[in-house]
Amino acid sequence: MSFVIFSMWAMLCASPAAASPTWERAYELTRSGSWLSSLAADGDVWIAAGKEIVVRGGTKISTEVVPGKTILGLSRTSQGVIALGADQLIMRFDGKAWVEEHFAPAPAKSSSRLRYALVLHSARDLVNSPTAALVAYGPRGVLVRHADGTWVSPPENERDRLSRLAQLGPEGAAPLHCAPDAWRWLSGARGWLTCHDGRSFLREGSAARATGSLPKPCRTSVDALDERGRDIYLLCDGELWRSSNEHWARVPAPKGLRALAASDQCLFTADEKSVWKSCSK
Repeated sequence: MSFVIFSMWAMLCASPAAASPTWERAYELTRSGSWLSSLAADGDVWIAAGKEIVVRGGTKISTEVVPGKTILGLSRTSQGVIALGADQLIMRFDGKAWVEEHFAPAPAKSSSRLRYALVLHSARDLVNSPTAALVAYGPRGVLVRHADGTWVSPPENERDRLSRLAQLGPEGAAPLHCAPDAWRWLSGARGWLTCHDGRSFLREGSAARATGSLPKPCRTSVDALDERGRDIYLLCDGELWRSSNEHWARVPAPKGLRALAASDQCLFTADEKSVWKSCSK
């Protein structure tokens, strides 16, 4: 009898399982040679981008072809949504149209190392940086935006500092006994940190909230990350995962996903050719 009572008590105390999302195809890319790589969202409005294409959806869908441009990331910043990509591509959405603010294509016979150094994938307002209001960065490159909309490479020592801050987070962000593995910025001064032992934390200032030990597919790499309420969503090897109350669970979703964006109303994902959405009633 005591075992039955304990079991019933455990069921009552357990957090209710989140309902599996219902997915609806919001967009299908038909342009030959193009593919999708990135998503950004605000409410029920979304932006998807990739090779030579930028799409904005919501009540209506508008498509813009950008020949010769490969977009690898979309970031929401104080200056609006920024699209970033190969050859130091930086495009800003001004509310009506996309404005190309920077593009520095590598010479035709450039080495793969140089091309890699010109890749940009993220932009953000680095709150801990007194000299850079908005910074674009990639695996190696860093550019700083000036007030007139131009982007410049900072001095070497500042470049190194900004690169560490952008990709590793602020110093002292790791909780006790955590050997930092990776850092992903979220909104404001908040970020998501993983440790080499697989634990993960949501960090804001000096406070850290555990988000659970990473599922095995996410130990090698995380392809995309976003948050909705108190839940963290990850894309790992094409699969969607959700952390709630320090527990990770796989979320049923379309296969082969490569991009993710969340808003207070909807969850968006994208594979190579389609954008999918699941919105609250």
